[in-house]
Amino acid sequence: MNVRDAFYEVLRTHGITTIFGNPGSNELPMLSDLPSGFGYVLALQEGAAYGVQSDTVKSLADLTHAIKDGVSSDRPYLIEISERRLGDS
Repeated sequence: MNVRDAFYEVLRTHGITTIFGNPGSNELPMLSDLPSGFGYVLALQEGAAYGVQSDTVKSLADLTHAIKDGVSSDRPYLIEISERRLGDS
């Protein structure tokens, strides 16, 4: 078993099927071609959508909606969060 397979097995064991994060270039190969049953939500600070479905959040309410939309999507989903404090936080 390689590291990638072990990683996904640990997630399955704990009932985790959605990965949420901001990967660096080292993590991208591990997140490409996700195993069946896994989803990925990409969150970047002031990033660019690069052609994927995306939301820009400006409040905690926006963030809540964006996370729900990203988790329910069957495609890559980008959530852009400003480095400035969210409006209602």
